[in-house]
Amino acid sequence: MAKNIHGPLYYERMGRTGPVIAFVHPNPMDQSCWIFQMAHLSTWYRCIAIDIPGYGRSPKAGPDLTVADMAQACWEAIDDALPGATAILVGCSVGSAIVPYMYHQRPDKTAALVLSGTGYNPTKEFAKRRIDAYTANGIDYRARRFVRHRWRISSRTFSPNATNSPMCRRSSTSSKLSRSPIRTAIMSASPVRR
Repeated sequence: MAKNIHGPLYYERMGRTGPVIAFVHPNPMDQSCWIFQMAHLSTWYRCIAIDIPGYGRSPKAGPDLTVADMAQACWEAIDDALPGATAILVGCSVGSAIVPYMYHQRPDKTAALVLSGTGYNPTKEFAKRRIDAYTANGIDYRARRFVRHRWRISSRTFSPNATNSPMCRRSSTSSKLSRSPIRTAIMSASPVRR
């Protein structure tokens, strides 16, 4: 069992035959962000999408968690689902930071690496602010920030007809969209209840 992680990682599988592709998700998402890629590729590949510690249905981790711990836990998930398999490792953003560690832990079990969104550079101006914000506000800081940012963009891109419709009323005291069913769906990413 990987150190500093409170149990095995959650994963979803799709596909019955072919080479293995393992997907590691970006922050603030979970394994479900790979559903369309898995649905398409599962005709030819055995796909597994893994929730990293603290995301989706995976257990939380201790304060001493390292990227190497996450890489080991991802290999343990692959071994649980597909024992002895060699895998194509796909990572996006945070996932693209974990996947190279996975390769270095098991180069003989890595068929290829696919990395996307690897632009982290700690010398960039924003990096210190973001690190300080994570330290002060916890891991869900970025998720809350992402939802607020996504809402600002979405509310500006609605057409005038949409923003004036009963589904997306404007508040009489504000130019922002009120707590309408559309805003609720965007903010909570869950079906609207009436």
